Amino acid sequence: MLSEPERRRLVRELRRITALDRQGKFRILPEDEDGLTAIEKFLISALGDLGKKIHTARSRNDQVVAALRLYCRDRLASVERLIDSCVSALRRRARETRSIRVPGYTHARKAMPSTFAGWFEAFAESMGDTGS
Repeated sequence: MLSEPERRRLVRELRRITALDRQGKFRILPEDEDGLTAIEKFLISALGDLGKKIHTARSRNDQVVAALRLYCRDRLASVERLIDSCVSALRRRARETRSIRVPGYTHARKAMPSTFAGWFEAFAESMGDTGS
């Protein structure tokens, strides 16, 4: 459906859209129906008829679903990195506080000796719990 040179040109322009968006320079105008229309208009402007091939073998609904899946995958990867960073910080604090003793509580009453490290490790472990 797309020759290799066409694919390369389309990918190059899609990357250009991404770069412009990161710079705050890619705009979805009020007269654009949505983001997909803005992207298609940009591609047609840059590539002529080749820009129209963005629809090849995909309905508009297929494109929306694909865009949402890619967005969600990107956002989830970002959240995963933040969780990993938080877990690393908790484990670092656990190492730093191993010798600090605190009372452990149950039912709002002192129950057993504990450490700050134990608390930090418990939170770190719970963040890694996927429930599976």
